[in-house]
Amino acid sequence: MTCRIQLPDGAFKDFESCPTALELSASISSGLSKKAVAVLINQEPDLKDIRSVLKDGDQVEIVTLGSEKSLEVIRHSSAHVLAQAVQNLWPDVKVTLGPVIENAFYYDFDTDKKFTPEDLEKIEQEMKSILKQKYKLEKEVWSSEKAYRYFEQKGELLKKEIIEDLGLEEVSIYKQGPWLDLCLGPHVQHLGQIGVVKVLSHSGAYWRGDSEKKQLQRIYGTAFHTEKQLKVFLKKQELAKQNDHRLLGKKLNLFYFNELSPGSPFFTPLGTRVYRSMQKLLEEKYKEYDYQEVITPQIYHSDLFQSSGHLKHYADNMYAALDREELKNTVYQEAKDKNKSALELEDSVNKKTTNPSENHFSKLNNTKNLYFLKPMNCPGHCLLYKKDHWSYKNLPWRVADFGRLHRREAKGAIQGLTRVKSFCQDDAHVFCRLDQLSQEIQNGIQMLQDIYNIFGLKDYKIELSTRPEKRMGEDSLWNQAELSLSSALKKLNIPYELQKGEGAFYGPKLDISIRDAFDRYWQLGTFQCDFNLPKAFNLTYVNEQDKEERPVMLHRAILGSLERFFAVYLEHCKGRYPTWLSPLPVAILPLTDKEKEFSLNIKKRLEQNKIICKIDERNEKLSYKVRESQSQQIPYMLIIGQKEVQSQSVSVRLRTGELFPNLNPEDFVKNLFQEIKSRSLSSFLIQSQSKKDS
Repeated sequence: MTCRIQLPDGAFKDFESCPTALELSASISSGLSKKAVAVLINQEPDLKDIRSVLKDGDQVEIVTLGSEKSLEVIRHSSAHVLAQAVQNLWPDVKVTLGPVIENAFYYDFDTDKKFTPEDLEKIEQEMKSILKQKYKLEKEVWSSEKAYRYFEQKGELLKKEIIEDLGLEEVSIYKQGPWLDLCLGPHVQHLGQIGVVKVLSHSGAYWRGDSEKKQLQRIYGTAFHTEKQLKVFLKKQELAKQNDHRLLGKKLNLFYFNELSPGSPFFTPLGTRVYRSMQKLLEEKYKEYDYQEVITPQIYHSDLFQSSGHLKHYADNMYAALDREELKNTVYQEAKDKNKSALELEDSVNKKTTNPSENHFSKLNNTKNLYFLKPMNCPGHCLLYKKDHWSYKNLPWRVADFGRLHRREAKGAIQGLTRVKSFCQDDAHVFCRLDQLSQEIQNGIQMLQDIYNIFGLKDYKIELSTRPEKRMGEDSLWNQAELSLSSALKKLNIPYELQKGEGAFYGPKLDISIRDAFDRYWQLGTFQCDFNLPKAFNLTYVNEQDKEERPVMLHRAILGSLERFFAVYLEHCKGRYPTWLSPLPVAILPLTDKEKEFSLNIKKRLEQNKIICKIDERNEKLSYKVRESQSQQIPYMLIIGQKEVQSQSVSVRLRTGELFPNLNPEDFVKNLFQEIKSRSLSSFLIQSQSKKDS
């Protein structure tokens, strides 16, 4: 029996028996075989091990060293090198899991030891020593029983837990020299295929992300093909640290946090202007794309979340609220009487009032007046839909909501504005017929592209996640929904990555991640088909045959959390928001009091055109005022001295240092107004100069 394999160029290779991917590469050329690190089979997105046995009819692409895809394999193998290095240095340390993440990898270690910066240096040196050995990575298949006994003897108790949870008869083991680990792969052929490695940092982590479980030590690292690539990455990492939104937010006086409301940001007047400008853009697009804006309550009775299913699956992340009398009988009063701090009080109360696994929650659930702060808008939107009678002629109904949401996050999960407890989403839901779904997704993606282009975010990727094993809804619905998502992308000629089995239990979804100035991806937009909530709330419409039918619900977000997007875009711009988004577009800098009257005149002209500005009247040198305005990232500085007063002109200095003298004030205001109105990403003065130069 022959085995036919199809190559990327459409050609076929025939074998007497099905080869491994490595054997296939060797049959093509020795050079390809030496560079091969993984294989893509039948256009599936997941990389497979180069040792994988192929099947008759497989379409195969060999992934080689130097390609972008090969970095995933190199980093996965480097994670094993990291684990081996740690155990070489400290044999009592136990290893757990070591996945690849964006541009890096990490490994979690079960140990009481607290790693120091000096330890990280030792680990990196040990990793380099291991790489010099160029150990061959050998894959073995063990019975789960054999693997269980092996790791039990080694004292690797968490590995035992992994094997139990897998529930497989056999597991794969990868060996490199004297060291081995349980792993699914894929891995390089030998450690000589790994170019350069770098240990980056360390932190604490809970086993499987559960704060109720054991705390582990996590070490991060990265790997690249060349030293040059590593240096570029590290430089961007350093720039990203320097432009951390928490540092920029403090420097530019945009927002701050206070422990009296942990994890909930306060936006200053300057920060609020930025926030409102983002919101105004979205409101304009809602009108353009025929969305109706609504306002829904902040607090709901627990019955709502019982109906939606959130009470059963999401209560850990929700804030409970009782009436005053019942509150006196809860743990809140008890904790308060112990004079605990605000942070301690919050932790004590929320652990016992929002965790359904605790007996106290069961007690609360039996009270008549148990309420929750709203963690998401969708159940409320279902109530709005349900209050009316709907015909197929009235659909789709597109509804948007800027309501504040509250979610309980662990203290360790809070990360400035990127992970908060109180936030607002550009959240919308579309209720439509199944046959309308594809067009609604297409319209939504066009809206997303429109908004991202305004922000200059043109580099993004889209992932299509399909049905998981555990799901609700008929297969015919899933087929239609998945087809609607994929066909919308194909009609718009947008490439996407397929994530099989990664959809939500209630429907397939699209996730959109933008790449920022530091080559980091941030998941912002999402389109999620939902069969669950329309059924849970018994939502219907009357179809053409005058019979009741269930609508499909489409969850839609473009920027996602406005707080998170505020942070992401602030870092992306390195604090230099475009003028339309800047909280203070213009600073007027008179040299002395003699220019005050002319400065007030300029200010009046700007404000008549709704351009926010201020006059810096302090008795300071001009150079000091300029430096301070630049540090505050004010786009335009109008320098006014006696020369400008006499000529009735302004000299304009940009925050980037360019100087444009003797400009007509009327022309300046007119052009600046147009720049802001059009939401341009660059200064009209730079654009004008570029046209002249060309």
